[in-house]
Amino acid sequence: MNNILLKVKILICILFFIFAHSPAYSQAKLPCIKAESTILIDAETLTVLYEKNADKKLYPASITKILTCYLGIKYGGNINQKITVSRKAAYSITPGSSTIALKPGEIFPYLDVLYGLMLRSANECGNVIAEHVSGSNRAFAELMNETVKKWGLKNTHFVNPHGLHNKDHYTSARDMAIIAFHAMKNPLFRKIVRTRKHPFPDTNKHRAKERGVMYNKNKMLHKGNAFYYEPCIGIKAGYTRHSLHTFVAAARKSNHTLIAVVMRAPDKELMYKNLISLLEYGFKQYENKTII
Repeated sequence: MNNILLKVKILICILFFIFAHSPAYSQAKLPCIKAESTILIDAETLTVLYEKNADKKLYPASITKILTCYLGIKYGGNINQKITVSRKAAYSITPGSSTIALKPGEIFPYLDVLYGLMLRSANECGNVIAEHVSGSNRAFAELMNETVKKWGLKNTHFVNPHGLHNKDHYTSARDMAIIAFHAMKNPLFRKIVRTRKHPFPDTNKHRAKERGVMYNKNKMLHKGNAFYYEPCIGIKAGYTRHSLHTFVAAARKSNHTLIAVVMRAPDKELMYKNLISLLEYGFKQYENKTII
C-alpha cells in the first residue's frame, strides 16, 4: 500500500510539473530568479518543481559542509566523544575565512564541532571532522566522492571538506538538492541545521564564557530581520569571491517539505529574496496529497 501511495504522489507531482511549465501558466506564475543556477524540489518525491541551469557545474563554497556534516554524523562514531584538534586542522584554512578559532591541542566535544561547522560555517571544523573520520582531508574527499557517486550524481567533485576555493571542487544545484535530500533524512542533522544558537563548551584552551554562543548564520531562522522565513527548517549558506552567494534551504508547511538551491547569486539580499520567492511559489502552486 505504501508503494502505491508513493507512486500516486509521484504521478501528481509529474502532472503538476507539466502543468506548471506550460507557457500560459509559467509566464504568469513562475518566480524571477536572478541567480545563475537554481532548483526547487519536493523533499519526499524528489520531483522538480522549478529549475534554471540546474546541471551547470559551479563552485559551492560552504554548502559543501552539508555533505561533510552528514558523513561526520554517519561515520564519526559517538557524538559525545571529545576530539583533539591537530595543528594542521586548526591552521590550514584561508586567513580571514569563517572560523570559531579552534587551537592546536584543544580538546573539543565532537557534537560541538558539528554545530560549529553548520552554524558558524567554521572551516577548521571541517578539517577536524575529515581527520577524525578518514585520517586526512584527501581521504575524506574520496569518501565524499564515493558517496555522491553512489547517489548517482554526475556533476559533483569535492577535494576538501569545507568548500574553500579549488578549481576541481564543484557541484550543481541539482546535485546539491539531492545531497540535502539525503542529509535531511538524518534526525541529528535536521536538529543541528535548524538550531538558532548553541553554546560553546568549556575546553582545555578556553572557558565557555570567553566565546559565548554560536549563532546560526542563516538569517531565515532569526526573527527580527528582513529575511526571517517562519517555515524555514535549515540548511546552509556559502560564499567565496569565486562562487558568489550560494544557499541550500529547506522549508516545511502543512506536512509538506521543499528544498531550494540557489547558486552564484550576485548579492546576499537578492539571494534571500530569491529563496523565499522560490519556496513560496512551491507552497502556493503545489500540494502533496494522498489519494486512495
